[in-house]
Amino acid sequence: MRRSICLILACIFILFLSGILSKAESKTLTGTLYYRDAPMSTLTEASPQFWFYNGNTYEYPILTTHYDPTNSTYEILDCPETTNFLIDVSFPGEYGSNTDLPKSYNRQIRLDTTTLDSQDIQLYYNIHLLTPYDNSNVNMYYPPSPYPTHNSPVQFSWEAVTGADSYQIKIQRTRDPDNPEGGYGDIETIINENTTSLTYTADIPSSASFEHYEFSLSAYENGSYLGHYTTLYIGAHGSDYRFKISKKKSKFMPWLMLLLDDEPERNSALICFQAYAVFTSSACQNEALAVFEAQDVCIGQCGLVQACLDGCEGTLWNSMTSCHEGWHQLFDQGGDANEGVCGQCYLDCDDAFNACLDVNNVATCLDNLTTCAAECR
Repeated sequence: MRRSICLILACIFILFLSGILSKAESKTLTGTLYYRDAPMSTLTEASPQFWFYNGNTYEYPILTTHYDPTNSTYEILDCPETTNFLIDVSFPGEYGSNTDLPKSYNRQIRLDTTTLDSQDIQLYYNIHLLTPYDNSNVNMYYPPSPYPTHNSPVQFSWEAVTGADSYQIKIQRTRDPDNPEGGYGDIETIINENTTSLTYTADIPSSASFEHYEFSLSAYENGSYLGHYTTLYIGAHGSDYRFKISKKKSKFMPWLMLLLDDEPERNSALICFQAYAVFTSSACQNEALAVFEAQDVCIGQCGLVQACLDGCEGTLWNSMTSCHEGWHQLFDQGGDANEGVCGQCYLDCDDAFNACLDVNNVATCLDNLTTCAAECR
């Protein structure tokens, strides 16, 4: 009997002791929530949402929290004492059922809760991207499949962040998850720039196979971090916008009506690249400008005499020696079956050039043609 009583008392003592130890291993963590040093209750009537992660035990504890909207203070009850405690706190935004983003606030902060009882938290603002993607929409799975595709150049625009005096734009070239050369991973940063504007236009090369780009945007005030862009996926969120750039049509730039007897070589990216370089060289541009200025005079002298026109064309071509290499791969050849072997886009530029000559001077039309050709590459 005495033995049973002792066992019962021992069990009670162990339970009592474990309760003390359990209490000793947890605490109430308090603090105030701010954005730009302003209490959150002065910015939004919403209540914060918390989740937690114990990095030492790899657990996501469900803890009781209290928030006082009169002074923006919070309490986390029974907060575990650990050297690696992650707090995620967010205030929802303004878009109906898609309440997380944008125009919302959030912050993840990692703490050593063994050494503190109070922690104020400065939240960050989630930037509202407008183009080329509106992140108030939630319509993508993670990772996106397929990735959204845009033509280059791409214009990014966003709403102003209160207090921000500069924005940082980064665009990273990245391997797709199914990339055969190692799966997902960064390749290189192609853009890392600061701006005070609310728009940024990026000229981005076409995406290679099994590659995409990742756009990120951050806001600063006097060098202090204010907020960032966030994509809300279905069941997940990320700090970048992932997309691909469509293949630019490999097309050639024709702008001179020439009849050439040479048989065009086979079209290839290298040939078209070299031909474009020939056209844009200063020597070729200067000679072409002189030819076009002389062309109307020559045609006016020949009238409708075809032999004279052919001779005029030959004379003009011979005066463009800096343009000869690869030229017949690129230019409109007056109806030849092999004309425009580098693509229709350049032929369209040629048509626009001819139309321009009806109303503008040669120099203006040649500048327009050069700009048009650059967009075809």
